[in-house]
Amino acid sequence: MRGFSSDIRYALRMLRRGGISTVVAMLSLAVGIGPNAAIFSVGYAMLADPLPYAGADRLVMLRPMNPSHGMFFPTVAPANLLDWQAQAKSFEAVAGYRWRTVDLTGGDRSERLRGLSTTPEFFKVLGVALMGETFGPNDPERRRYEIVIGRRLWQRRFGSDVKLLGKRLDVNLINLSHVGPTPSFVVGLALADAHFPPLSADFSSAPGVHSGVGDSVDFWVPDLIDPANRDTGDLDAIA
Repeated sequence: MRGFSSDIRYALRMLRRGGISTVVAMLSLAVGIGPNAAIFSVGYAMLADPLPYAGADRLVMLRPMNPSHGMFFPTVAPANLLDWQAQAKSFEAVAGYRWRTVDLTGGDRSERLRGLSTTPEFFKVLGVALMGETFGPNDPERRRYEIVIGRRLWQRRFGSDVKLLGKRLDVNLINLSHVGPTPSFVVGLALADAHFPPLSADFSSAPGVHSGVGDSVDFWVPDLIDPANRDTGDLDAIA
């Protein structure tokens, strides 16, 4: 123990003598090691372990590119996603999604849920088997209040009760036109666990803030795509 303490004191003296050059070297190492560790973790999770999706070898992530600058962007604008869905010939379906959280109220407790805001095609792309249906594509007003519940949440919170279909749940979400819980009608129940697809937010947020492919989706709500928005690219896309 005495020898170890001496080593520490010696190291501290050397660091103090090194001054600013030592600090710069340590910061450079930290900056280099941090991103590489993150990239390795994501790469290992996606490549070394099989992806938990049906037909995983046929799935692709889509990214927009600026050809004049040779730049890829991590997310796509809603209007551009609609163009891909209408014009792409190489895919059976193209879906957009983004991270969402809501607070489920009622009963004896409130619970924070982690899920996704998605286009209806998501369930076809990821092969998510449902009891019930996906979001109504032809009625934007109806879609605003729909929710699909993940299998694990359905089992844990509602005892796998099939009568949950069609019922109203009160969830707290960002809704500037409504004060208090927003009534959401259960239109579908997932029959198996569905895992989060890769999210661009995973690469830019603090560890633990977002979920990865090892975690199950609690819920899905419809993403109300703005067909005029080509400026704000905030959707992940998968096909």
